[in-house]
Parts: sequence; structure tokens; C-alpha cells
Amino acid sequence: MAKERYLADVGVWSVVAALVATMGVAFLVLGRSNFSSENNAVSNDVIMYVFIACSVGTIMFNVGAVLVGTVTFALTALVPDSGFVEWFGAREDKGWAFDVWAWVRYGLVSLMASVCSCTYLLYGRYAVVVSVVITVVLYVLQREVRIASLAVFSKLMNKWCGEPPWEGRRSLLSLLFGL
Repeated sequence: MAKERYLADVGVWSVVAALVATMGVAFLVLGRSNFSSENNAVSNDVIMYVFIACSVGTIMFNVGAVLVGTVTFALTALVPDSGFVEWFGAREDKGWAFDVWAWVRYGLVSLMASVCSCTYLLYGRYAVVVSVVITVVLYVLQREVRIASLAVFSKLMNKWCGEPPWEGRRSLLSLLFGL
């Protein structure tokens, strides 16, 4: 059960990463042609470079997430069901380099910075405040949805499988959801 859930989780995050990377490419390709530099201000040029860097960062982080997700999916499929929990715990100890969600999260932060810099270039300083508030609210809400899904998944797993056998170790659910 845990292995199938993890495979589904990795697959979903890989698809999300591919979509966000595509959005980064669209921002990079379409954005620059739509900006008009007023009075050739140096601040607009700096913000333009920030926008380009954030768009490229969005693409790179999410391409990394797709690659890590693909490798993790392949390795997970090869691990036998009996040794999955131990393998998963050992893999998680290696850090964020193998965590698809971490790559997607950094890509989303980069995308938010890209959106805010794009808003500044298109509409000015005052629109950036609205853009920052909206992006922060969306980022916080996605975290809350994730926590709620963790609670629901935990209840369902306890109902279907009984108490998990890994009580003495870090919870597999917290490892799956990165909390």
C-alpha cells in the first residue's frame, strides 16, 4: 500500500513539475517581448534580468524534479514490497536532492518571483504588492491542502491496514508528504 501511494505521489509531482517548467518556458519566451522599458530606467533593466533568472530557475528546478522523479520511480519499482520502508528511510536520509517535492517547491518559489517581477515590469510598483499577496496566499493554501490530505490519508491507511508497523521510526506518512 505504501509503495503504491509513493509511486502515485512521485508520478503526480513529476507531472506538476513538467507543467510548471512549461509555464517557466512560456514566461521566458513571451514575457520579454511584452515589456516596454520606460525611459530606459536602470531599475527596469535589473528587474528584467531578475525575471529572466527566475524563469530559467523555474525551468531548471522543475526539469530537475522530473529527472529525480523518473529515477526515483524506476528505483522504487525495483525495490521489493517487503524492504520498501527501510529503503525509503535510507533514501530520505540522503537529503533533499532525492526529494521530488523539494525540487517542485523551489521551482514554485522561483515561479512566484518570476510572476512578481513580470507584474512590476508590466504594471508598476503598486501592482507588485497585489501580486506578492496573491502568490503568498496561494503558496500557503497549497501547504494547507497538503496537510489536510495527510490527515485524511493517515486515517484511511489506519482504517484499511490497522496500526502501521513502523511506529518506532519516523512515520512513513511524514516522509511521503515531506512534513
